[in-house]
Parts: sequence; structure tokens; C-alpha cells
Amino acid sequence: MTPSHQERRCVVAVCQHLSQETGSRWDECDWLDQGRDEERTPDVLLTDGTDRIELEITQLTAGRRFDAHDNAQLSLHRKLAPDTTSSFALYPPPPLELPLDQRLVRQLKRSVASAARDLSIGSWTNVIIHRRAAVKYLGSDRIDSVFCRHTQSDYSRVVSREVRGVYCLEDDGPDHQFLTEERYRSFCAKLLRACRESKQHGQVLIEWSEEWQMYRRADVSGGRGGVAVYASVVDQPEAAAFESVSKALAHAKSKFHDRDQEKRAAVALHAGEQRGHLLFEIFERAINRLSPSDVQPLERVFLIGDNEVRSWQFDV
Repeated sequence: MTPSHQERRCVVAVCQHLSQETGSRWDECDWLDQGRDEERTPDVLLTDGTDRIELEITQLTAGRRFDAHDNAQLSLHRKLAPDTTSSFALYPPPPLELPLDQRLVRQLKRSVASAARDLSIGSWTNVIIHRRAAVKYLGSDRIDSVFCRHTQSDYSRVVSREVRGVYCLEDDGPDHQFLTEERYRSFCAKLLRACRESKQHGQVLIEWSEEWQMYRRADVSGGRGGVAVYASVVDQPEAAAFESVSKALAHAKSKFHDRDQEKRAAVALHAGEQRGHLLFEIFERAINRLSPSDVQPLERVFLIGDNEVRSWQFDV
């Protein structure tokens, strides 16, 4: 198998790092998996003329949650598109976890199409999102309050000053966002009325509307039009990075079952493809958590960034 650009970049980076570390010149000696597609071998043999290292080069992913997020973004790019040439950017309130509920996706498709109809390139507009939820009276307390399942915001403080008791807006889905004063005041008035009614009836259903911003980009050809949804990733980055590193190491270790004991085993992990999700430093912290038993039979782990290399040595 012919080495890819990313593989060659990693080899150059590792060799430069080893040369600086040891004072001797390291270089590639042999691409071990070329012409051996059926064999499970490391990618490349490195040497300084005396010492030899077999190196497997593995790309880091960002974990299952991030994979689901990326797949959902690609799906929304196509599903929300009013046509095949127009290009839009949609900005929901952060944070927004993907994938979205399919009822919301269907509503977004209709709302985006309506908002895009008269939107010229380089212009902004608001996409209307219709929502509904139950307001439930929870009883009296020393502190009167209205809360929901999201981060507390202005509406909670405003309405809480006007009620007696504790109330919950049982709303799933995205966080709240009001881009116009009119919709914000309308929501607060409906919520206050629902709180007062729920004190008598236990709970009351309310409906209201919110807004997401949308920008019209330049048109694109080749059927590549669509709607890019700028949703932040809701996850624990440390856990996602550790999952990613563990998965990559498991793949790398499988290449060393029949290793030559006279050659050291190492892996080069490159995070370049995941810069948008997890920072280089988060992958560093994940590798710092590893013990020799986690990596054996590997002796060295290299982490390759854009312009930097970190390495770890393990006694196995």
C-alpha cells in the first residue's frame, strides 16, 4: 500500500523528533506494509543505523459521540437544503447536541425554506422555531422560582418575580433563544399566565416561538448546496479523547503480534483530522493517563500535531 501524505508527514515528524532527542540521524528504512496488503504489519521501519523502531501510524477519531455529531451535521446539510445550489449557515442557540429529534428536523426544513425564499446572498434573517411544553406547579417553597431543563436565563428571573410557588417548564430540545423583543415578551407573558393557571390545574400546556439566525452564502455548483448547522458539541472532551486514544492503540497493537524483539515497537497518533473537535492538549492529557499495561507491546507513543510532536516512553 502506497504511503499517504499524512503517513509521510508523520514519519518526517517522528524522525526529526528522534534525531533531536538522540543526537543521531533517524530516517525511514523500509515501508513494511507495501506489497503486503494481506499481512498485519506495522507501517514503517525507522533507523539511525544502530537502533531500529517499527512504527504504526494511526489516525485519531473523536469518539462515538463526535462521530454521531458529524454524521448528523452532514445529514442536516442535505435534509434542510431548499435546493441544490443555495448555501446557508444556520446558528442555533449553543449548546446544541446532535442528532436532533426528527420532529424538529421536519419543522426546520419548512422554516428554512420559508425564510430562504426572499433572502439574498450576504444577508441575514431569523428562522422561526415553534415550541410547546407543559408548565407544572410543584408546590410552595421559601424561594419562588420558575425553571426549565436548560441553563437558567433572563426569562426565568423575570417570571420568577411575578409568581408565588415553584414551577417547571418541562421542555426538551434546544436551549431558548429570542432574537426579537416582541417574541421574548410574548413568551414571558404566556409562561406567567401558564404558571398561574397550573397552580389551579396542576399543569398547563403552552406554545410559543423562538428564532435562530440564518445567513445566505454564495451559491455553489455541482449539487453541493445545503444548510450548515453550527452546533457546538455537547460531550466530555476528556472522555472522548481517552476513548479515541484507546481505540487507536488497540488498532496499533494488533500490528505487533509477531514482532521482532530486536526492534522497538511504537505508534504515531495524528490528530490533524479532528482539530475542530478536540484540542491537541486534550489528547496529551489522555495519553498521560496511560500505564505500560495499556500500551504493551508498544514502547513509544508519538502524538503528531500541526507543528509539534510529543512523545511518551513506556517500560514494557
